[in-house]
Amino acid sequence: MFNKKNAVLLLLLAGIVALQNCSKKEDSTGAAAAVVPDLPAVPYNYSNIVFPPHIAMALAANDNTPAGNPITDNGATLGRVLFYDKNLSKNNTISCASCHKQANSFTDNVQFSKGFDGG
Repeated sequence: MFNKKNAVLLLLLAGIVALQNCSKKEDSTGAAAAVVPDLPAVPYNYSNIVFPPHIAMALAANDNTPAGNPITDNGATLGRVLFYDKNLSKNNTISCASCHKQANSFTDNVQFSKGFDGG
């Protein structure tokens, strides 16, 4: 009763079950479990930063913020958290801040980026 065809089907079924268990974990709704950014309880107060007059004039002259989408403290705080979040990289090991250093005005000071795998 147990022939070669049944053995192949059984192995195929076992392989499918094994691959299914290796896929992304899902929550009770069936959606992939999300990595939640570690946001501070109180966002940083970006709106009360006082710049020197020459910097304030340059910022005002070059402001391209859309009128319908103003910068908020919550949005700026989220942006800062995401900038330092390694979970956004392909292998969860490198963030934007890994290369774009504050000491270099947030630029990557090399001609070509190495990437997470050195390529």
